[in-house]
Amino acid sequence: MSVRYMEQSNSYKGNAYHIITDLHDYPDNKINRLDYPAEVKYVKDRLDEQIDRYSKMGYANFLIYGGDIWDRSIRGADAAMAAQNDMYRRSRKVNGIFVCVGNHEFTYHKNNPFWHLVKSIESDRIKRKNTKGGWKEKGNLKCLNVVDRLVDGEVEFIFNHYSAGVLSPEVNRKSIGVFHQDIIFKGIVDYMKSKNIDVFQLEEDIMTTKFGYVYLDNNIDILRGYDLCFFCHNHKTYGTFMNDEIGAELDWLASLGRTNITEVHNSFLERRIPTVIVENGKFIRKDENYLMLPRREESVDEVAVTIQKEKYERSKEKKEVKEYIGTSDNPVNSLKTYFGNQLVDIVIDGILDDKPDEVLDGYRKMLLDL
Repeated sequence: MSVRYMEQSNSYKGNAYHIITDLHDYPDNKINRLDYPAEVKYVKDRLDEQIDRYSKMGYANFLIYGGDIWDRSIRGADAAMAAQNDMYRRSRKVNGIFVCVGNHEFTYHKNNPFWHLVKSIESDRIKRKNTKGGWKEKGNLKCLNVVDRLVDGEVEFIFNHYSAGVLSPEVNRKSIGVFHQDIIFKGIVDYMKSKNIDVFQLEEDIMTTKFGYVYLDNNIDILRGYDLCFFCHNHKTYGTFMNDEIGAELDWLASLGRTNITEVHNSFLERRIPTVIVENGKFIRKDENYLMLPRREESVDEVAVTIQKEKYERSKEKKEVKEYIGTSDNPVNSLKTYFGNQLVDIVIDGILDDKPDEVLDGYRKMLLDL
């Protein structure tokens, strides 16, 4: 697809393409959070301000979402219509919205506002991927554009949708890739670990064979021809690196919507909504546009976290108790000796007496008393 230029005012300078990584918008609160919808609204408000700022500078605005706009299906009609209206409102502020489709758009295709905002799918790869007819366009108005390429003069944006492979760039264009895929390299994993961020990592062969990760350390050729790559989908990888071998800038954007509390870390609050500036069909620059997400103490219900952890530990201990094979004449005492933990004693006695879990009930009472 090519950008169709609308008649502009005399102040028109060019086009501003805003790259928005995983938003994971959702109307309901998440477990262990104080107000998850407010966290996402904060980000959307910053995006609206950014759009207004570039409009005042004389740029026509385009939004490029990197996938997972909504976290999952929205059951309530009011909430779903509110989500849809919010995107319609934002679409009136800009000249076009384009989407790199993420795994959540596929997995949670039912009751997802996303497909109600798509009038037609203009990506052959998305059409080929839909062998079972699980998702389809449902919109009457063209709000979200699902394409494989977007061309603006000498600049092309390439949309590498989830599990759809990596497209090759066109020769003699400034090629900018948007990826919703498990693409990583060891340098950024080590960088995030140095910040005490617990990045998901197993042995490389397991990551590649079982989870389908692509390590650029061994596969950099898949990006050959790209000049700039924006990586979404990986929530805990964030940073910009230059690869001299192919001459490409590699930019991991992490997530804007932090769906898991392990992402809510006070040393990991910085995010960006980068903007690519194109004037007269030529790439001019990339603006970073930093924002700081709310701190952990403003976002996480720590008491609920503690209760959930204790509940999980009790569940593990109950499972171990049930699977334990005794070695003495008194299996109960043998079991208590084996664990050597007073809380486990309470769990064992509760199982024997068929009583509620006193430990968990204690934490519930503590929460109610706050």
